Amino acid sequence: ILHSENYTLLVVSWDMKMTNVKAIEKLKKLYAHAIEKGYNFHAATSRDYLVADFKTQHDIPFDFASADEKVLKTIVRSNPGVLLLKEGTVYGKWDQHRMPTPEKLEKKIAKLN
Repeated sequence: ILHSENYTLLVVSWDMKMTNVKAIEKLKKLYAHAIEKGYNFHAATSRDYLVADFKTQHDIPFDFASADEKVLKTIVRSNPGVLLLKEGTVYGKWDQHRMPTPEKLEKKIAKLN
């Protein structure tokens, strides 16, 4: 993730039980957009034992990696939160209420290029 020359969207949901369910629909749209554009998309949680049920319940198409809760909270306090990275540099960081639409994400990326 830190060395990728491609844009990467990193989703952090440090506690699946506390995840804002309304944000899941936004994440699904971002995931579809990232795949379409060829961007990397990764998600991480500290509650990996809840992932299978959570993915099924909310029809989530992407997988979650497991990480330490304190590390994830250090990255972003929002649950979930999204980061835009490229080569280890953070170019965007959004909480659950300000997640970009695919269109706003593209505007952000266009300004960076």
